[in-house]
Amino acid sequence: MDKTALGRVGDFLERLGDGGAEKENPREIRLTQEPYRSGYEGAFQPEYDKRGHELETGLSEIWFKAHARDDAGRGYTVYWETMREWRPDVDPAEKACDWDTPFMILDEKKRNVLEKVIIVD
Repeated sequence: MDKTALGRVGDFLERLGDGGAEKENPREIRLTQEPYRSGYEGAFQPEYDKRGHELETGLSEIWFKAHARDDAGRGYTVYWETMREWRPDVDPAEKACDWDTPFMILDEKKRNVLEKVIIVD
């Protein structure tokens, strides 16, 4: 079986196994620090899919990130994309991102769990 077919089988099994339940009952996570500016001119942070595979897409230049934990102590890294109209030398960081809409949330195995968790205060 080729890798493409294996990937499709993996996607099917993942949807069959826990896809719906996680969306109905997302795991709550809490930020353990204030989001901070990351990246630099020419930097690139790849995006990861829900299985932890690196994608060709991602964040470039400047982004924000923060660490988070769930009640079981599992760690996460939350990433936010900066808004196009944000000017880092002029505008405050509060206006840098849509803070209610993270770009990506990675668990400790670099799996994107954006659809499986919710950030709470």
